[in-house]
Amino acid sequence: MDAISLKLANTLTFERGQAEDLLPPDHVTAWLWRQRVRVSSGNEVAEPVLALRQGVRELLAAAASRTAPTAAALDALNAASAAVPAAVQLDWPGAGKRRSWSAATAADPTATVLAIIARSAIDLLTGPDSDRIRACAAPGCPRFLIARPASRVWCSGSTCGNRVRVARHAAARRAAP
Repeated sequence: MDAISLKLANTLTFERGQAEDLLPPDHVTAWLWRQRVRVSSGNEVAEPVLALRQGVRELLAAAASRTAPTAAALDALNAASAAVPAAVQLDWPGAGKRRSWSAATAADPTATVLAIIARSAIDLLTGPDSDRIRACAAPGCPRFLIARPASRVWCSGSTCGNRVRVARHAAARRAAP
């Protein structure tokens, strides 16, 4: 399962250019709920989440290109992580699969959400897959991926990979005598 920080970074999609998946603010709430982060309203968290997403995207891009990020992106991530104590919860349904989820239960739910995302990014950037962080190789795609297997270059073989293969085929047909 991908980290919430990677999923957040990939909420920009490629469909005839970059499109924003998390607007209006209630889409942020719905997206967070789908990631098992419980908040009552996205109106307060939307802007800070989108701002943190920019920092996470910069850090992922730096990791993918093996360069250093800006101090501002690093400081923003560390500040968000340090803002609240951990709030991981356990869900254990009778016959179902156990899983963890993160709760925005602190006095400041926005700080909790940002800390959850920041800690996810820190775990991703320092974890065992940190050397496999890649930017999608498809032209114009803004997404990042964890290259499993190491030769993987597209965020999705069925979308970006297919687009590249179709373009390559069309170029070869045009070039054929």
